[in-house]
Amino acid sequence: MSEEDLRVEACEWLKRHYPLRSYHLEPMVFHGISLTITQFLHRKFKGEQLVCIPRYNDLAIRPDVIGVTKFPKNEGYTMGWIVGECKVGRPNASDFRQAVHYANVTGAYEAYMFYEGTLSREVLDSINTGGHLYSGTNKWGRTVKKRLLFVEHEDDRLIKKIF
Repeated sequence: MSEEDLRVEACEWLKRHYPLRSYHLEPMVFHGISLTITQFLHRKFKGEQLVCIPRYNDLAIRPDVIGVTKFPKNEGYTMGWIVGECKVGRPNASDFRQAVHYANVTGAYEAYMFYEGTLSREVLDSINTGGHLYSGTNKWGRTVKKRLLFVEHEDDRLIKKIF
């Protein structure tokens, strides 16, 4: 499987895995757009549609997969980022750090590392010492400690792994 195919499968998995979720921006393959998230958002949204997106003006990053989910709150709603990094082969410490960095920068509601292959010893050691934790947001928009979620492509399907 190519990394491009994994990105497409990751987006489809997110849509299937959470079918009742309401999106402001459905999960999409962002890799290859040649824009930062902020540049992309400024081209796609205007006014209230733009400014209601968390950190919309501070995202000079290019993750593989992005999405923005909506949560009802009183008479309105809050939003949270979904970001994912996709790696084919043996994900190394650099790949892992990049996924955690994207999660921290966006303050992600959910952050994923989709991968095919086995995680390197460095990555597993980092997970064991809490290196997969990041400052994200909950559905009420509060900053909380979250953990990077791992989804492995195995036998032509994506399987969520628990660490």
